[in-house]
This record gives sequence, C-alpha cells and structure tokens, in this order.
Amino acid sequence: PIKGLQMAIDRGFKNIAVTILPSEIINDIKEYPTPEDVNVYIFVAHTTNADDNEMEISFRNADVITSCASDKVRKYAEKEKVYYSGSKVPIFAITEKGREFLDNRLEKIGKPLTINDYPLDLKNHPNPLV
Repeated sequence: PIKGLQMAIDRGFKNIAVTILPSEIINDIKEYPTPEDVNVYIFVAHTTNADDNEMEISFRNADVITSCASDKVRKYAEKEKVYYSGSKVPIFAITEKGREFLDNRLEKIGKPLTINDYPLDLKNHPNPLV
C-alpha cells in the first residue's frame, strides 16, 4: 500500500483512498509523509478474524471500516458510537470525512443516510460473529 500511495502522490493526486485489511500497516499509511495539499483516506475491509490490536489500530486511524462477520468491529463501534449504514453487515464511518463518503454514496443510490443508533440490533447480523 505504501508504494501505491507514493505512486498516487507522484502522479499528482490530491485525495487518495487506500483500501486495506486490518493490520499494523495502517499506522504506516497514517504516518506517511505527504505534501500539505494531499489528503489520504483509509478504508478497512475484510475484518473477520481481525484481532484486538488490529481493531484498535483501525478505529484509531481509518475513515471507514466494514464489519463483515467481525464481533470485534461491532464491539468497538458500540464503544465509540460511530455513525454507520446497514442493519445486517454495517459499514462504520469512523471520521467525519468517512461519514461524508458514506452519506454521499447512500444519497446517490437512494438509501437512508448514516445513523448513530445504539445498541446495534444484532438479530439480523451474521451468525456466528467471529
């Protein structure tokens, strides 16, 4: 991901989204030196089986996190009370920019905007969560 980020910067992109699995590399992306006029947004996907450390790193640094079948993502979301979309496999907006991304997409496809309604109703979520 770092080489791709640098390539995007070298090509002159100013708003760069990086999609990544939960891992410590998220710290490297967040701390990567970028020009002042460049914004980097982190989207974390495929979170099933991520460990506590990976979830902490993700919630501390990402803009958007998919829940997949992860119990840990849902627990962190409950704790942080972040905005989300979806009732079965929610997508969580960790930052305000993440919420803006989600809401823009939801509006475009005619779906309700993100909500902040806790506790999560787990009856329709994947079972078992891991």
